[in-house]
This record gives sequence, structure tokens and C-alpha cells, in this order.
Amino acid sequence: MPLLFVGLVFLGSSCATNDSKEVVEGGGRAIISKTTPAETAPTEVHIPKGKGPKRDVKGDKKGGDIKKIVGFQVLLFSSKTKEGLTEEMSRIRGTGADTVIVRVFHNRGDRFYPFIEPKADSGVYFKTRRLPVVADALTPMIEAARANNLSIYAWMTTKYAVYGGSENDLYSYDFRSKKIVPSFGVDIFDDREVKRLVKIYEDLASNDIDGILFQDDLVLRHAEGMGDSASRLYGKKIRPESFYISPYLNPAGTKYYVREYTDEFWSWSSFKSRRLGLVAKRIMAGARGVNPCLRFAVNLSYESVSRPDLALAWFSQDIGEFKTDKNGAGADYFFIMAYHRQMMREKSYRDISQVAPLISSVCNNAIFVVGRPEKLVIKLQVADWKTGLPIADGELVEVASYLCRPKEISIAFVPFRIDAPLNDVKKVVRMSGR
Repeated sequence: MPLLFVGLVFLGSSCATNDSKEVVEGGGRAIISKTTPAETAPTEVHIPKGKGPKRDVKGDKKGGDIKKIVGFQVLLFSSKTKEGLTEEMSRIRGTGADTVIVRVFHNRGDRFYPFIEPKADSGVYFKTRRLPVVADALTPMIEAARANNLSIYAWMTTKYAVYGGSENDLYSYDFRSKKIVPSFGVDIFDDREVKRLVKIYEDLASNDIDGILFQDDLVLRHAEGMGDSASRLYGKKIRPESFYISPYLNPAGTKYYVREYTDEFWSWSSFKSRRLGLVAKRIMAGARGVNPCLRFAVNLSYESVSRPDLALAWFSQDIGEFKTDKNGAGADYFFIMAYHRQMMREKSYRDISQVAPLISSVCNNAIFVVGRPEKLVIKLQVADWKTGLPIADGELVEVASYLCRPKEISIAFVPFRIDAPLNDVKKVVRMSGR
């Protein structure tokens, strides 16, 4: 049987830990960052199909009054005035979209919303005493959305909500030194940090918003999630040397490779995925205590439904952990990042038609797992993550033609921008039955 090699991404840091492919909400860094980071070099790991723990893929038939949405996710508005902001929201509404998803976190180096006066170089865009507030950009965005009869979701970070505090509370394995070392992020295995996150989301929920979308940092990469807090919850000392089979340095000396993962690695990754689900549900419960009508959405890689073993290995991501449990806790919407140009780069496809089977299977698999098509939100890119430029006219319509049950599933276009192919967006919206 031929070997299957899957690209992983090395994050350039002082710790030479190899890591999974880029989680690409982050592809928008080319749009919101002042400078576009260089492409990171791939690392490979061998994971045969069928390897890893068996997953529960039964659908979730619950969902109350969950309705199909058609939305735009906004990384950055271009307007310098509130009047201009309202006009941009009007353009979103003019495409036929009914929902806008706005960024309410700001990382150092990102571009600021032009209509605010920043008071901090990183932090959040809503009122809270628990984190640095760059400015209250959320209030005018809510007003502009309501003026255009749009539902509004706040798009918020979790693991990287380190603003104003220690930035290296998470622990990871350093393949070079063979030691567990501090790394960037919140230690989500520490209940004190989780309580802090809950309080932050409660403050966010006090605003007149319809929902919250978790940023795609609600993951733990394959070398993340170690340290004392994680070991206590895991029930035994975490020994990373027991996880990876034959890690080795590439000839250039720039990154490490892992040939395969052990059974112990899969047990540990499943433990991490359960922790991520628990943290998400604790945040949801706190926020819904403030706003009972609040909807929650989770960002997921397309591998979470096309190759669950890879999603579990790379991101500790198991879609089942976010589904509604017997206590009624769970996400309302599942946003699948089905970005066609990203897929094409990862698969070395040259023609859009080559990605059609993958997009179709992702869509079908996701509906089966989620249980109800309206709970599935397929994310379609309207700009190229690498160049930062809008995609070509007609391209979006072709990609949308590969979607299954387009009149039933929800759709989100990423990102909104004035020069996006808005006429094509309108065509896709009409294809969706709106």
C-alpha cells in the first residue's frame, strides 16, 4: 500500500517544534497585517488512512429554531467614518447576505479599524475591564448592522487572548532540545485561565449581538498542550518522547519531521480534544447566562470532516466535542473553512475543477456529522490568502457549483472587502435560494 504523506507547517520560533498546517483563518493575515508573513515550510508526517481512534460520526438532530444564514466575515472595514461604515454594511446587505461577522480582537501588527482611535497596540474592540481595550469598535458596528437589518456575530479569540498578561503560559515540546518549554498562548488546562476567558466572553455577550464565532485558535497543535496543568488532568505525566515515532531533522536543519504517531499520542490527542470541547462549552454557558438567545459558532478545518484523524493529530480537533450533548450544551453552527485556493495549494492542484470532489465530499460529510444542513456554514474565500488580492470573476460561482444542497446549507463569504467580486457573491446567494 503506498504511503500517504500530509503536509504540516513549521512555525518559525526559537523552539524548533514542527507543527501542523497553518490554521487559515489566518490566511487573512495578508489582509489585516501590515506586513504579510513569509510562507512557512512544510513538515511531513505519515498517517495511514484508518489510523487513529474510531470517531463517533452520528449526526445531531437537535437545533431548536436554528435557521440558515448567509453571511460575510469581516477582517477589516475600509471606512474612516461611522457613516462610511453604515454604507459598507449596506453593500453587504445588498448582496443578499443577512449576517455579518466582525473581528473584535486585535493582535499586535494588525491593521486597526480606520473609524476608531486606537488606545492600545493589542487587545479587544469591546468594553471590558479584563483585557486592554483598543477601542469600542463593536458598538458602531452593531449600530451599522442594525441600520441595515443585518444579524451580527462577534468573532473572538480564545487561546491567544494573552493581551496585557503573560504571553507564554502554554507548554509545548521542543524537538531540538527534547524538552517541554513555554510557548505562546493561554494555558487552557489551567481552570483559572478558563474562568478568565469565561468572564471575557460574558462581557462580550452583554452587547447587542446575535452570536459569537470562535476564532480558529481554539486548537492545540500536535506538540502543544503539555506541562503540569495538562499532566494533572491527563492523569499521568506527559512524556512526549512516547508520542512521536522517529522524529528527525531535515537536511537543511530548519525543521523536524515525524514519521508516525504512537497509540499513546492518539490517546493524548483525544484527551486534548475533549478539553477543547469542555472549555468551549464552559464559555458558551457563561455567555448564554448573560444573553440566553446568543448563538455560538465554531471554526473548523475541512479535515475535521474529510480526514478526522488528521484534524485530531494536527489540531486536537474533533467536531463531535462541539456538538450538542445530553445537557443541551454545544455549538449552534459549524463553520467549515472550505477555502478552495488553500486546498489547491495544499493538494498541488492547478485547475479549480480538480478541487470539486473534495469540496463536495466535505459538504456531504459535514451535513452527515452535523445532522442538519442549516447548522453547517461553508466558508468560501473571495480573496487569495497569499497575494491578498480578490479572486477572479466567475471563480466563486464555479466553486459554489460544487456545493451539495446549496438551498439548505448556510454560507459565509470571507472576507468582505470593497473590491471583492460582489456580483458573483450575489449570484451565489441567488443559487442558495435567497
